[in-house]
Amino acid sequence: MGRSREYIAARYDRGTCERLDSLSAYVASEVLPGRVSAEDVTRSEVLRLLVDFGLDVFERRAQAWEAEHAVCSRASPPS
Repeated sequence: MGRSREYIAARYDRGTCERLDSLSAYVASEVLPGRVSAEDVTRSEVLRLLVDFGLDVFERRAQAWEAEHAVCSRASPPS
C-alpha cells in the first residue's frame, strides 16, 4: 500500500518563512475563502499553493518554448 501523496522536504531561510507567513491572510480570504482563518493557514498550505501556481506558470512557459523550438527547427534546413 502506497501513500496517496508524495512528500517533499525543503529548507528555507527566515526571510522566506516571513514571506510565507505574510501570505496567510490572502490565502485565507481569497484562495480558501470561508474554509479557514488566516491564523489557521499553515506554511505547508501556502507552499503547496505556490508550487501548484509556479508549476502552472513554468509548464506554460515550457510549452511555449517547445513550440518555438519546433517552429525554428522546421524553418531552418538541416546543414
